[in-house]
Amino acid sequence: MQTLSSQNREQVLGTALEAATAAHDLRNRIGIAGCEVNLLRHRLGPGQAPVSGYLAALERSLEAANIQLEGLLELTRPQVTLRVTAEPPTADLVQLVAQLVAEQRCIDPAHEFSFVSTVPQLIGAWDGCRLANALRRLLSNAVNYSPGGGHVVVTLERKADEAVVCVSDDGIGIPASDLRHACEPFYRARNAERVAAGLGLGLAIARLIVEQYGGALEAESAEGCGTTFTLRLPLANSRAACTTENTRAD
Repeated sequence: MQTLSSQNREQVLGTALEAATAAHDLRNRIGIAGCEVNLLRHRLGPGQAPVSGYLAALERSLEAANIQLEGLLELTRPQVTLRVTAEPPTADLVQLVAQLVAEQRCIDPAHEFSFVSTVPQLIGAWDGCRLANALRRLLSNAVNYSPGGGHVVVTLERKADEAVVCVSDDGIGIPASDLRHACEPFYRARNAERVAAGLGLGLAIARLIVEQYGGALEAESAEGCGTTFTLRLPLANSRAACTTENTRAD
């Protein structure tokens, strides 16, 4: 495996800082635009339903732009190791997944969501924001490719030295010939185009985040019969702790 020279490492880090600065600026611009849309919505009088619908569409576009921005930053994150002196962040995976499922349930009433965990708590040295980014993409994928509604089931358990999260839907499924490419950047299954727009980045970003924790993202599917994505996170190096007295279900 090739290693970066000191000079090349500095160049990579410099590029990363430039990208982070640009991303911060873009986030501010998107945030300002969102505030303006919100103000316009509150100033609308009665009988302005067409304008309100336009503003709602604009809000969705801004949110999509923000998600794509975060995704592109994940894909361009330099694969270098930095010396970190502070304690790594910790997150309770059970609480995180439960919160994300609850959020998705609120914004998408067309689908039924269930969450079951075999442990009430599972704490590890994970960045909750980054894991949330990956998990949101799995939930979004389940919703987008089961457009007629249906049931999305999320399970969480500890298996030996792994945390295992499964996200299952009963949507269109992935053709067998496409399944092994499902998490590759810019790849979309042949039956996906007619169902939902996209760049083919969501699953690739989720996989990248998980792999940076030494984990894996796997897919099981049959066309027309739904899909299950399984996220595995190793616990051996995460200082993870859990108890097994109760089973949590939402």
